[in-house]
Amino acid sequence: MQIDGATQQNAVLAEQMTSAAQVLDEKTAALAEATRHTRLRQGTADEAYALVQAAIELVASAGLRAALDDFNDPSGKFVDRGLYAIVSDREGIFHAFAARLEMIGQGMASMPGLDAKKYMADALKAA
Repeated sequence: MQIDGATQQNAVLAEQMTSAAQVLDEKTAALAEATRHTRLRQGTADEAYALVQAAIELVASAGLRAALDDFNDPSGKFVDRGLYAIVSDREGIFHAFAARLEMIGQGMASMPGLDAKKYMADALKAA
């Protein structure tokens, strides 16, 4: 008879868990709908990767000079919230920096808090 009692308790627990799971599903659906049109202030890693891929494609198709004009347009398609294309040469001189146009022609060494030598070494190693 103890087995019957345990089976009944398990059935009650399973029903309660099913009920809780249904409530959770409903809340998840409501949250998904409520945030469907929300845009994050910062971009995601996937969005950053897509921006870089689009920048590479533009350089390949239009050339670097034309691409730099697009990259430096603060309201252009290469500026999305906290994401934007930055282009520098091997010496660390900025050629595109839409978020801070005053940095174009300046060296990375002039950026406070940036270890320009390490940044360039890491970037060249990754390339």
